[in-house]
Amino acid sequence: MYTENTNIQGLTYQQLQQRYFNVWWKRYFCVQAAAAADAVNEYVESINSRRDRFLEALQSNDVDRFHELQMRYTQFGKLMWLEDIRTTFPQYARNPPPDIEQYKNYLTELLGEEFAFDATHFRSLLAQICSKAQEIEQAFNTLFGRNIFHREA
Repeated sequence: MYTENTNIQGLTYQQLQQRYFNVWWKRYFCVQAAAAADAVNEYVESINSRRDRFLEALQSNDVDRFHELQMRYTQFGKLMWLEDIRTTFPQYARNPPPDIEQYKNYLTELLGEEFAFDATHFRSLLAQICSKAQEIEQAFNTLFGRNIFHREA
């Protein structure tokens, strides 16, 4: 083999993925998951004066629906948002998961069956997480009639 006579280290695609997974996880997966959950967090956080002003204008049944959504999605929003904690507080960052099944099980155990993702690769899992975050955000936007955090000019 050519690489036996050089300082070049040959890698299979699987070895390449394993070698750079931690970097991808930290610099891409966690950042994208947190960004996708940002708007969800604005809706579910305990104290948000902007949201509360819009909440006051809703009918009582819509306020009840808001609180149902908030209770249902707070953990997901916070957990995804905290995936990128290393940007601000690197000392609190978790290690990347050893494999996708363990991470999916972790999410399902913490969040419930609604968050039992079926992806077989981390790239597709990230897409499913981002899609779920968009779905949740849309539920709040629909309740309020628009994205209340989008500042209009």
